[in-house]
Amino acid sequence: MNSYSIDTKQGAKCIALSLLALWLTACGGGGGGDSGTGPQASNGGDAVAPTPAPEPETIPSPAPAPSPVSAPPPPPPPPAPPAAGPVAVTGMSQQAAPNGSYSVTSSSTPTVVITLPANESLQAGDKVTVTGQSAARWRLAQNAGQWVVTTSLPGNVAPGATWTERVPDAASPTLKWAGTASSASGNRIAAIANPGGIYLSVDAGASWTRSTAPSGNWTQVLMSADGTRLAAIAGGVLHTSGDSGQTWVARTGPFWQGVHVTDDGQRVVGAAMGGTLQISSDGGATFAPVAGMANRDWRTVAGSSDGTRLVAVASFYGGDPANQGVYVSTDSGATWTRRLTTGNWTFAAASADGMRMAVLDQGGHPWVSDDGGATFTQRFGYSIWSGLAVSRDGRVVAAQEPRADAYGYHGYNFISNAGGADPWDWHGGAGAMDLWWRGISLSQDGNWIVAVDNGNPTGGGGKIFTTTGNRTSGGTLGSISGGQNQMIEVTYQGNGRFTVTGQAGGPFAIR
Repeated sequence: MNSYSIDTKQGAKCIALSLLALWLTACGGGGGGDSGTGPQASNGGDAVAPTPAPEPETIPSPAPAPSPVSAPPPPPPPPAPPAAGPVAVTGMSQQAAPNGSYSVTSSSTPTVVITLPANESLQAGDKVTVTGQSAARWRLAQNAGQWVVTTSLPGNVAPGATWTERVPDAASPTLKWAGTASSASGNRIAAIANPGGIYLSVDAGASWTRSTAPSGNWTQVLMSADGTRLAAIAGGVLHTSGDSGQTWVARTGPFWQGVHVTDDGQRVVGAAMGGTLQISSDGGATFAPVAGMANRDWRTVAGSSDGTRLVAVASFYGGDPANQGVYVSTDSGATWTRRLTTGNWTFAAASADGMRMAVLDQGGHPWVSDDGGATFTQRFGYSIWSGLAVSRDGRVVAAQEPRADAYGYHGYNFISNAGGADPWDWHGGAGAMDLWWRGISLSQDGNWIVAVDNGNPTGGGGKIFTTTGNRTSGGTLGSISGGQNQMIEVTYQGNGRFTVTGQAGGPFAIR
Protein backbone atom coordinates (compact mmCIF):
# COMPACT_ATOMS: atom_id res chain seq x y z
CA MET A 1 0.00 0.00 0.00
CA ASN A 2 1.44 3.34 -0.95
CA SER A 3 1.22 6.51 1.11
CA TYR A 4 -1.98 7.66 -0.65
CA SER A 5 -4.21 4.55 0.15
CA ILE A 6 -4.89 5.19 3.89
CA ASP A 7 -8.62 4.61 4.77
CA THR A 8 -10.68 6.98 6.87
CA LYS A 9 -10.33 5.09 10.21
CA GLN A 10 -6.61 4.78 9.81
CA GLY A 11 -6.38 8.49 9.04
CA ALA A 12 -8.33 9.38 12.20
CA LYS A 13 -6.06 7.16 14.25
CA CYS A 14 -2.97 8.87 12.85
CA ILE A 15 -4.40 12.31 13.65
CA ALA A 16 -5.08 11.28 17.26
CA LEU A 17 -1.59 9.93 17.74
CA SER A 18 -0.11 13.11 16.28
CA LEU A 19 -2.10 15.27 18.73
CA LEU A 20 -0.91 13.10 21.64
CA ALA A 21 2.71 13.50 20.56
CA LEU A 22 2.36 17.26 20.35
CA TRP A 23 0.84 17.35 23.87
CA LEU A 24 3.71 15.28 25.30
CA THR A 25 6.24 17.52 23.64
CA ALA A 26 4.67 20.64 25.07
CA CYS A 27 4.75 19.09 28.57
CA GLY A 28 8.43 18.11 28.30
CA GLY A 29 7.70 14.41 27.97
CA GLY A 30 9.50 11.85 25.84
CA GLY A 31 13.01 10.48 26.18
CA GLY A 32 16.17 11.05 24.23
CA GLY A 33 19.33 9.10 23.44
CA ASP A 34 22.98 10.28 23.71
CA SER A 35 23.23 13.65 21.99
CA GLY A 36 26.90 13.11 21.07
CA THR A 37 27.88 16.54 22.34
CA GLY A 38 30.05 15.48 25.30
CA PRO A 39 33.87 15.90 25.48
CA GLN A 40 35.76 14.21 22.67
CA ALA A 41 39.40 13.29 22.24
CA SER A 42 41.43 15.18 19.66
CA ASN A 43 43.96 13.59 17.36
CA GLY A 44 45.50 16.77 16.02
CA GLY A 45 49.12 17.06 14.94
CA ASP A 46 52.01 18.34 17.01
CA ALA A 47 51.25 21.73 18.47
CA VAL A 48 53.66 24.52 17.51
CA ALA A 49 54.79 26.49 20.54
CA PRO A 50 54.50 30.30 20.28
CA THR A 51 57.65 32.12 19.26
CA PRO A 52 59.60 32.82 22.49
CA ALA A 53 60.31 36.42 23.40
CA PRO A 54 63.96 37.37 23.05
CA GLU A 55 65.49 37.99 26.50
CA PRO A 56 69.08 38.05 27.78
CA GLU A 57 68.66 35.50 30.58
CA THR A 58 65.42 33.56 30.21
CA ILE A 59 63.03 32.82 27.38
CA PRO A 60 59.36 32.50 28.42
CA SER A 61 58.09 28.96 27.91
CA PRO A 62 54.66 28.23 26.44
CA ALA A 63 52.02 27.71 29.13
CA PRO A 64 51.24 24.03 29.87
CA ALA A 65 47.98 22.62 28.57
CA PRO A 66 45.20 23.12 31.17
CA SER A 67 43.83 20.10 33.02
CA PRO A 68 40.22 19.09 32.26
CA VAL A 69 37.73 20.97 34.43
CA SER A 70 34.03 20.56 34.95
CA ALA A 71 33.24 24.18 34.19
CA PRO A 72 34.87 26.72 31.87
CA PRO A 73 37.35 29.12 33.52
CA PRO A 74 36.11 32.60 34.35
CA PRO A 75 36.64 35.20 31.65
CA PRO A 76 39.83 37.30 31.86
CA PRO A 77 39.55 40.66 33.56
CA PRO A 78 38.68 43.56 31.27
CA PRO A 79 41.62 45.64 29.98
CA ALA A 80 42.69 48.55 32.08
CA PRO A 81 40.69 51.66 31.16
CA PRO A 82 42.58 54.42 29.43
CA ALA A 83 43.69 57.35 31.52
CA ALA A 84 41.37 60.34 31.51
CA GLY A 85 44.11 62.38 29.88
CA PRO A 86 47.88 62.47 29.44
CA VAL A 87 49.78 62.19 32.72
CA ALA A 88 52.28 65.02 33.12
CA VAL A 89 55.73 63.63 33.88
CA THR A 90 57.52 66.31 35.89
CA GLY A 91 60.21 64.18 37.51
CA MET A 92 63.00 61.96 36.22
CA SER A 93 61.10 58.68 36.06
CA GLN A 94 57.60 57.29 35.56
CA GLN A 95 56.15 53.79 35.73
CA ALA A 96 53.68 53.46 32.87
CA ALA A 97 50.31 51.74 33.24
CA PRO A 98 48.42 49.79 30.57
CA ASN A 99 46.72 52.21 28.16
CA GLY A 100 48.49 55.11 29.81
CA SER A 101 49.44 58.32 27.98
CA TYR A 102 52.34 60.43 29.27
CA SER A 103 53.43 63.97 28.51
CA VAL A 104 57.02 64.78 29.43
CA THR A 105 57.02 68.30 30.92
CA SER A 106 60.06 67.84 33.15
CA SER A 107 62.88 70.38 33.16
CA SER A 108 65.35 67.63 34.05
CA THR A 109 68.71 67.64 32.32
CA PRO A 110 69.23 63.88 32.66
CA THR A 111 67.01 61.79 30.42
CA VAL A 112 63.52 61.13 31.79
CA VAL A 113 62.79 57.38 31.94
CA ILE A 114 59.26 56.03 31.35
CA THR A 115 59.17 52.26 31.97
CA LEU A 116 56.70 49.99 30.17
CA PRO A 117 54.26 47.95 32.27
CA ALA A 118 55.39 44.43 33.14
CA ASN A 119 54.13 41.63 30.88
CA GLU A 120 51.89 40.13 33.56
CA SER A 121 49.88 43.35 33.83
CA LEU A 122 49.35 43.65 30.06
CA GLN A 123 46.85 42.22 27.61
CA ALA A 124 47.17 42.14 23.85
CA GLY A 125 46.00 45.49 22.49
CA ASP A 126 47.09 47.59 25.49
CA LYS A 127 48.91 50.75 24.49
CA VAL A 128 51.44 53.15 26.00
CA THR A 129 51.96 56.64 24.55
CA VAL A 130 54.77 59.09 25.31
CA THR A 131 54.94 62.69 24.05
CA GLY A 132 57.79 65.14 24.64
CA GLN A 133 56.51 68.60 25.58
CA SER A 134 59.56 70.12 27.29
CA ALA A 135 63.17 70.25 26.15
CA ALA A 136 63.99 67.20 28.29
CA ARG A 137 65.09 64.02 26.55
CA TRP A 138 63.01 60.94 27.38
CA ARG A 139 63.50 57.19 27.10
CA LEU A 140 60.86 54.47 26.87
CA ALA A 141 62.48 51.64 28.85
CA GLN A 142 61.70 47.90 28.83
CA ASN A 143 61.36 45.18 31.44
CA ALA A 144 62.74 41.65 31.33
CA GLY A 145 61.23 39.63 28.50
CA GLN A 146 60.18 42.63 26.37
CA TRP A 147 61.16 44.12 23.04
CA VAL A 148 59.71 46.48 20.44
CA VAL A 149 59.53 45.88 16.69
CA THR A 150 60.78 49.11 15.11
CA THR A 151 60.63 48.37 11.38
CA SER A 152 58.40 51.38 10.57
CA LEU A 153 59.92 53.80 13.10
CA PRO A 154 62.08 56.70 11.82
CA GLY A 155 65.61 55.94 12.96
CA ASN A 156 65.26 52.22 12.39
CA VAL A 157 67.91 50.44 10.32
CA ALA A 158 67.72 47.03 8.72
CA PRO A 159 70.30 44.46 9.83
CA GLY A 160 73.25 44.47 7.46
CA ALA A 161 73.04 48.19 6.72
CA THR A 162 75.56 49.05 9.44
CA TRP A 163 78.27 46.74 10.81
CA THR A 164 80.18 47.42 14.02
CA GLU A 165 83.62 45.97 14.63
CA ARG A 166 84.09 44.40 18.07
CA VAL A 167 87.35 43.72 19.93
CA PRO A 168 86.76 41.09 22.63
CA ASP A 169 90.36 41.13 23.88
CA ALA A 170 92.27 44.42 23.73
CA ALA A 171 95.48 42.57 24.59
CA SER A 172 95.00 40.28 21.57
CA PRO A 173 93.14 42.37 18.99
CA THR A 174 93.89 40.07 16.05
CA LEU A 175 92.79 36.62 17.22
CA LYS A 176 91.86 34.13 14.52
CA TRP A 177 88.15 33.68 15.13
CA ALA A 178 86.65 30.32 14.18
CA GLY A 179 82.99 30.45 15.15
CA THR A 180 80.20 32.18 17.03
CA ALA A 181 76.87 31.39 18.72
CA SER A 182 73.96 33.57 19.89
CA SER A 183 71.07 33.28 22.31
CA ALA A 184 67.51 33.80 21.10
CA SER A 185 67.57 37.47 22.10
CA GLY A 186 70.96 38.07 20.49
CA ASN A 187 72.17 39.74 23.68
CA ARG A 188 74.32 36.79 24.71
CA ILE A 189 77.12 35.88 22.30
CA ALA A 190 79.99 33.40 22.35
CA ALA A 191 83.00 33.61 20.04
CA ILE A 192 85.82 31.06 19.74
CA ALA A 193 89.40 31.58 18.60
CA ASN A 194 91.63 29.05 16.85
CA PRO A 195 94.02 29.09 18.58
CA GLY A 196 92.80 30.89 21.69
CA GLY A 197 89.91 30.85 24.15
CA ILE A 198 86.15 31.34 24.33
CA TYR A 199 84.87 34.89 24.79
CA LEU A 200 81.41 35.84 26.04
CA SER A 201 79.22 38.94 25.78
CA VAL A 202 75.91 39.66 27.54
CA ASP A 203 75.21 42.98 25.79
CA ALA A 204 75.18 42.06 22.09
CA GLY A 205 78.93 42.49 21.69
CA ALA A 206 79.42 45.86 23.38
CA SER A 207 81.65 44.29 26.06
CA TRP A 208 83.33 40.90 26.44
CA THR A 209 84.93 38.62 29.02
CA ARG A 210 87.10 35.59 28.45
CA SER A 211 85.54 32.42 29.88
CA THR A 212 87.35 29.85 31.99
CA ALA A 213 87.51 27.44 29.03
CA PRO A 214 91.10 26.43 28.28
CA SER A 215 93.06 27.68 25.31
CA GLY A 216 92.74 25.41 22.32
CA ASN A 217 92.07 25.03 18.64
CA TRP A 218 88.34 25.68 18.91
CA THR A 219 86.29 24.71 15.86
CA GLN A 220 82.61 24.86 16.91
CA VAL A 221 80.48 26.57 19.56
CA LEU A 222 76.75 26.25 20.34
CA MET A 223 74.42 28.12 22.70
CA SER A 224 70.91 27.41 24.04
CA ALA A 225 68.05 29.84 23.51
CA ASP A 226 68.47 31.43 26.95
CA GLY A 227 72.25 31.43 26.77
CA THR A 228 72.77 29.32 29.88
CA ARG A 229 74.00 26.16 28.14
CA LEU A 230 76.98 26.05 25.80
CA ALA A 231 78.95 23.36 23.99
CA ALA A 232 82.22 23.75 22.11
CA ILE A 233 84.79 21.55 20.39
CA ALA A 234 88.57 21.98 20.59
CA GLY A 235 90.99 19.45 19.15
CA GLY A 236 88.11 17.02 18.68
CA VAL A 237 87.14 17.14 22.41
CA LEU A 238 83.65 18.21 23.45
CA HIS A 239 83.38 20.75 26.28
CA THR A 240 80.04 21.68 27.89
CA SER A 241 78.86 24.41 30.25
CA GLY A 242 75.57 24.68 32.14
CA ASP A 243 76.17 28.06 33.77
CA SER A 244 76.47 30.49 30.84
CA GLY A 245 80.13 29.64 30.26
CA GLN A 246 81.38 30.26 33.79
CA THR A 247 82.65 26.68 34.16
CA TRP A 248 83.34 23.94 31.62
CA VAL A 249 83.52 20.14 31.62
CA ALA A 250 85.58 18.18 29.07
CA ARG A 251 83.66 15.10 27.88
CA THR A 252 85.21 11.80 26.88
CA GLY A 253 84.39 10.37 23.49
CA PRO A 254 85.70 10.03 19.94
CA PHE A 255 87.34 12.78 17.93
CA TRP A 256 84.34 14.99 17.22
CA GLN A 257 83.93 16.73 13.90
CA GLY A 258 80.66 18.39 14.88
CA VAL A 259 77.83 18.11 17.41
CA HIS A 260 74.25 19.23 17.98
CA VAL A 261 73.01 19.83 21.54
CA THR A 262 69.38 20.31 22.57
CA ASP A 263 68.37 23.41 24.49
CA ASP A 264 68.05 21.45 27.72
CA GLY A 265 71.62 20.24 27.27
CA GLN A 266 70.70 16.58 27.76
CA ARG A 267 70.65 15.19 24.23
CA VAL A 268 73.83 15.39 22.18
CA VAL A 269 74.22 14.06 18.64
CA GLY A 270 77.83 13.95 17.51
CA ALA A 271 79.56 13.28 14.20
CA ALA A 272 82.83 11.46 14.72
CA MET A 273 85.50 12.23 12.17
CA GLY A 274 85.76 9.32 9.71
CA GLY A 275 83.47 7.30 11.97
CA THR A 276 79.81 7.24 12.82
CA LEU A 277 77.02 9.26 14.36
CA GLN A 278 76.71 8.86 18.12
CA ILE A 279 74.00 9.94 20.56
CA SER A 280 74.07 10.86 24.24
CA SER A 281 71.00 11.27 26.43
CA ASP A 282 72.88 12.31 29.56
CA GLY A 283 74.47 15.58 28.49
CA GLY A 284 77.51 14.01 26.87
CA ALA A 285 78.60 11.79 29.75
CA THR A 286 78.14 8.65 27.63
CA PHE A 287 77.54 8.01 23.93
CA ALA A 288 76.15 5.14 21.87
CA PRO A 289 76.71 4.73 18.10
CA VAL A 290 73.73 4.90 15.74
CA ALA A 291 73.30 1.62 13.92
CA GLY A 292 74.02 1.65 10.20
CA MET A 293 75.60 5.13 10.12
CA ALA A 294 79.32 4.23 10.16
CA ASN A 295 81.99 4.61 7.46
CA ARG A 296 80.99 8.14 6.39
CA ASP A 297 82.91 11.40 6.12
CA TRP A 298 80.71 13.25 8.63
CA ARG A 299 81.14 17.02 8.81
CA THR A 300 78.22 18.71 10.60
CA VAL A 301 75.08 17.85 12.57
CA ALA A 302 72.22 20.29 13.23
CA GLY A 303 68.61 20.07 14.29
CA SER A 304 65.63 21.32 16.22
CA SER A 305 65.96 22.70 19.74
CA ASP A 306 64.45 19.50 21.18
CA GLY A 307 66.53 17.20 18.97
CA THR A 308 63.54 15.52 17.31
CA ARG A 309 64.41 16.64 13.77
CA LEU A 310 68.05 16.33 12.74
CA VAL A 311 70.17 16.83 9.64
CA ALA A 312 73.73 15.55 9.13
CA VAL A 313 76.04 15.90 6.14
CA ALA A 314 78.82 13.63 4.89
CA SER A 315 81.43 14.50 2.29
CA PHE A 316 83.48 12.10 0.15
CA TYR A 317 87.04 12.43 1.48
CA GLY A 318 86.76 9.77 4.18
CA GLY A 319 84.95 6.50 4.69
CA ASP A 320 83.06 5.07 1.74
CA PRO A 321 82.57 7.81 -0.89
CA ALA A 322 79.33 6.11 -1.92
CA ASN A 323 77.88 7.17 1.44
CA GLN A 324 78.25 10.90 0.82
CA GLY A 325 75.07 12.91 1.17
CA VAL A 326 72.56 14.76 3.32
CA TYR A 327 70.83 12.61 5.94
CA VAL A 328 67.66 13.53 7.84
CA SER A 329 66.09 12.03 10.98
CA THR A 330 62.62 12.79 12.35
CA ASP A 331 62.81 10.44 15.36
CA SER A 332 65.62 12.00 17.43
CA GLY A 333 68.34 10.18 15.49
CA ALA A 334 67.06 6.61 15.83
CA THR A 335 66.73 6.25 12.04
CA TRP A 336 68.05 8.31 9.12
CA THR A 337 67.08 8.83 5.48
CA ARG A 338 69.47 10.09 2.80
CA ARG A 339 67.73 12.99 1.00
CA LEU A 340 70.61 14.27 -1.21
CA THR A 341 73.51 12.26 -2.55
CA THR A 342 76.44 13.58 -4.61
CA GLY A 343 78.18 16.62 -3.17
CA ASN A 344 81.05 17.86 -1.06
CA TRP A 345 78.68 18.50 1.86
CA THR A 346 80.27 20.50 4.66
CA PHE A 347 77.74 22.60 6.64
CA ALA A 348 74.20 22.18 7.99
CA ALA A 349 71.86 24.35 10.06
CA ALA A 350 68.21 24.27 11.18
CA SER A 351 65.49 26.36 12.77
CA ALA A 352 64.24 25.72 16.32
CA ASP A 353 61.37 23.56 15.12
CA GLY A 354 63.54 21.77 12.55
CA MET A 355 61.21 22.54 9.65
CA ARG A 356 63.64 24.93 7.93
CA MET A 357 66.94 23.22 7.16
CA ALA A 358 69.90 24.42 5.10
CA VAL A 359 73.01 22.60 3.85
CA LEU A 360 76.03 23.69 1.83
CA ASP A 361 77.82 21.86 -0.96
CA GLN A 362 81.41 23.10 -0.78
CA GLY A 363 82.23 24.73 -4.10
CA GLY A 364 78.58 24.39 -5.07
CA HIS A 365 75.17 25.62 -4.02
CA PRO A 366 73.18 26.15 -0.85
CA TRP A 367 70.20 23.82 -0.54
CA VAL A 368 67.20 24.69 1.64
CA SER A 369 64.29 22.62 2.95
CA ASP A 370 60.96 24.08 4.08
CA ASP A 371 59.41 20.77 5.14
CA GLY A 372 61.72 19.36 7.78
CA GLY A 373 64.13 17.78 5.33
CA ALA A 374 61.62 15.84 3.25
CA THR A 375 62.72 17.82 0.17
CA PHE A 376 65.50 20.30 -0.57
CA THR A 377 65.66 23.08 -3.17
CA GLN A 378 68.91 24.32 -4.74
CA ARG A 379 69.44 28.05 -4.27
CA PHE A 380 71.59 30.78 -5.84
CA GLY A 381 75.08 30.61 -7.35
CA TYR A 382 78.02 28.67 -6.01
CA SER A 383 80.95 29.44 -3.79
CA ILE A 384 83.62 28.19 -1.41
CA TRP A 385 81.70 28.16 1.88
CA SER A 386 82.88 28.67 5.46
CA GLY A 387 79.78 29.29 7.57
CA LEU A 388 76.02 28.73 7.71
CA ALA A 389 73.19 29.71 10.06
CA VAL A 390 69.39 29.60 10.21
CA SER A 391 67.46 31.83 12.63
CA ARG A 392 65.41 30.02 15.23
CA ASP A 393 62.17 31.19 13.62
CA GLY A 394 63.42 30.01 10.21
CA ARG A 395 62.92 33.40 8.56
CA VAL A 396 66.60 34.18 7.90
CA VAL A 397 69.29 31.99 6.31
CA ALA A 398 72.90 33.21 6.17
CA ALA A 399 75.97 31.73 4.46
CA GLN A 400 79.59 32.89 4.24
CA GLU A 401 82.29 33.00 1.58
CA PRO A 402 85.83 33.47 2.94
CA ARG A 403 88.13 35.19 0.46
CA ALA A 404 90.09 38.37 -0.06
CA ASP A 405 93.08 37.69 -2.28
CA ALA A 406 95.22 38.94 -5.15
CA TYR A 407 92.95 37.29 -7.71
CA GLY A 408 90.09 39.64 -6.94
CA TYR A 409 87.90 37.15 -5.09
CA HIS A 410 86.02 38.66 -2.17
CA GLY A 411 84.63 37.50 1.15
CA TYR A 412 80.89 37.94 1.71
CA ASN A 413 78.09 37.34 4.18
CA PHE A 414 75.08 36.25 2.13
CA ILE A 415 71.76 36.81 3.90
CA SER A 416 68.27 35.76 2.83
CA ASN A 417 65.36 37.29 4.74
CA ALA A 418 62.97 34.96 2.93
CA GLY A 419 63.94 31.67 4.53
CA GLY A 420 66.66 30.92 2.01
CA ALA A 421 64.69 31.99 -1.06
CA ASP A 422 65.74 34.92 -3.26
CA PRO A 423 66.77 37.62 -2.85
CA TRP A 424 70.04 37.14 -0.97
CA ASP A 425 71.79 40.32 0.21
CA TRP A 426 75.57 40.37 -0.18
CA HIS A 427 77.50 42.10 2.60
CA GLY A 428 81.24 42.62 2.23
CA GLY A 429 83.47 42.54 -0.79
CA ALA A 430 85.25 45.82 -0.14
CA GLY A 431 87.18 47.57 2.60
CA ALA A 432 86.98 46.31 6.18
CA MET A 433 84.29 43.74 5.36
CA ASP A 434 86.27 41.91 2.66
CA LEU A 435 87.48 39.14 4.98
CA TRP A 436 88.09 35.45 5.51
CA TRP A 437 84.75 34.78 7.16
CA ARG A 438 84.60 31.68 9.35
CA GLY A 439 81.38 31.72 11.39
CA ILE A 440 78.00 33.44 11.66
CA SER A 441 75.17 33.34 14.23
CA LEU A 442 71.66 34.80 14.35
CA SER A 443 69.15 35.80 17.00
CA GLN A 444 65.69 34.20 17.23
CA ASP A 445 64.29 36.52 14.53
CA GLY A 446 67.52 36.89 12.54
CA ASN A 447 67.63 40.65 13.12
CA TRP A 448 70.81 40.48 15.24
CA ILE A 449 73.80 38.99 13.44
CA VAL A 450 77.37 38.18 14.51
CA ALA A 451 80.01 37.35 11.88
CA VAL A 452 83.62 36.40 12.65
CA ASP A 453 86.76 36.43 10.50
CA ASN A 454 89.66 33.99 10.75
CA GLY A 455 92.25 36.37 9.31
CA ASN A 456 94.30 36.11 6.17
CA PRO A 457 95.86 32.63 5.84
CA THR A 458 99.23 34.19 5.00
CA GLY A 459 99.29 36.23 8.19
CA GLY A 460 97.33 38.63 10.33
CA GLY A 461 94.43 38.07 12.67
CA GLY A 462 90.70 38.26 12.36
CA LYS A 463 87.84 40.54 13.30
CA ILE A 464 84.34 40.33 14.74
CA PHE A 465 81.41 42.33 13.38
CA THR A 466 77.85 42.72 14.64
CA THR A 467 74.86 44.21 12.88
CA THR A 468 71.42 44.84 14.36
CA GLY A 469 68.11 46.32 13.29
CA ASN A 470 64.31 46.15 13.01
CA ARG A 471 63.84 45.90 16.79
CA THR A 472 65.15 46.96 20.17
CA SER A 473 67.45 44.83 22.27
CA GLY A 474 65.69 42.15 24.32
CA GLY A 475 64.86 42.92 27.95
CA THR A 476 66.24 45.77 30.01
CA LEU A 477 68.99 46.49 27.47
CA GLY A 478 66.45 47.78 24.96
CA SER A 479 64.80 51.19 24.73
CA ILE A 480 63.51 53.92 22.42
CA SER A 481 64.49 57.56 23.07
CA GLY A 482 63.09 60.86 21.86
CA GLY A 483 62.75 64.51 22.82
CA GLN A 484 60.63 67.60 22.48
CA ASN A 485 57.79 67.41 19.92
CA GLN A 486 58.33 63.69 19.45
CA MET A 487 55.61 61.11 20.15
CA ILE A 488 55.52 57.34 20.12
CA GLU A 489 52.70 54.88 20.71
CA VAL A 490 53.45 51.19 21.23
CA THR A 491 50.89 48.38 21.37
CA TYR A 492 51.35 45.11 23.23
CA GLN A 493 51.02 42.03 21.02
CA GLY A 494 51.60 39.40 23.69
CA ASN A 495 54.58 37.31 24.83
CA GLY A 496 56.69 40.41 25.54
CA ARG A 497 56.40 41.84 22.04
CA PHE A 498 55.34 45.42 21.24
CA THR A 499 54.83 47.09 17.88
CA VAL A 500 54.91 50.79 17.00
CA THR A 501 51.37 51.91 16.13
CA GLY A 502 51.88 55.67 16.17
CA GLN A 503 54.75 58.15 15.97
CA ALA A 504 55.59 61.76 15.18
CA GLY A 505 58.65 63.95 15.07
CA GLY A 506 61.34 61.33 14.37
CA PRO A 507 63.99 60.11 14.03
CA PHE A 508 64.23 58.21 17.32
CA ALA A 509 67.21 56.61 19.02
CA ILE A 510 66.70 52.85 19.06
CA ARG A 511 68.78 50.73 21.38
